[in-house]
Amino acid sequence: MNRQELKTLLLKMKKTNFEIPKSVDANDLTNNMVKCIGDIDPVFRDELILSCLWTLIERDDVSIKQQNVILKDLLSNEHLFLGLGEIEHDTVFNRTFSNLIIGVLVAKLENINYTLIVDRVLDYGHKELDLRGYVECKGWAHSTAHLADVLVSLAAHNKATAQSLKMMLELIHKKTTDNSFTYIYGEDERMARATEVIFNNKNLKEHEIASYIKKFKKIEGEYLDCCQGNFNAKNYLRSLYFRLRKINYDPQIVKVIYLVLTEEF
Repeated sequence: MNRQELKTLLLKMKKTNFEIPKSVDANDLTNNMVKCIGDIDPVFRDELILSCLWTLIERDDVSIKQQNVILKDLLSNEHLFLGLGEIEHDTVFNRTFSNLIIGVLVAKLENINYTLIVDRVLDYGHKELDLRGYVECKGWAHSTAHLADVLVSLAAHNKATAQSLKMMLELIHKKTTDNSFTYIYGEDERMARATEVIFNNKNLKEHEIASYIKKFKKIEGEYLDCCQGNFNAKNYLRSLYFRLRKINYDPQIVKVIYLVLTEEF
């Protein structure tokens, strides 16, 4: 099935809430969608491929075996790691939309190689340099936000450990203090949501959470040399502060965030 045939099929399926026609093999369909998951046409990628894959997985319209096949493919060098390290290149769409479906599958599947997936996702996250949000004519790249979404699934999984949660927080700290790019498309809120899920996992002790928050320090120096990193960190901590207050989280932790915000930033 070529690209145009797939797009035509998905446009028809969208009218029936992505019901798979009897003449179409579900495995072939999903394999073809995975091949095109990084397409630069935002309608084809977001509204058709992403929406259809997400729906079919959630409804179990594809077998658990096939869901595991999709997960393995998306974690591969052909998808999550394709072009990793490139900046302002179209390969970013393949990586970031692979991450979204990886998150859906991790949330859905219980019997997974959790350690392998965590290692792959975190390795990807540390090496992703293309931080663009919305790209004109091509739609959302949004690598930091999509990374946050898969971290939510990993942190909520029943195989999550204290060690894996600490590694996730280390990556979140790195991303939210990045001084090379200014986040303006809600990345702070998405990362705060992931952090909330990590904190609620109960595998981390209060002093470990407090130590993580205290790692946030204002970058000192000429304003233009450090304003982006300080802006990103401050927005993230603000978002986290209000999220935790809203759910009546441990007041001692909320206080630590407040003190870091007021004393550091």
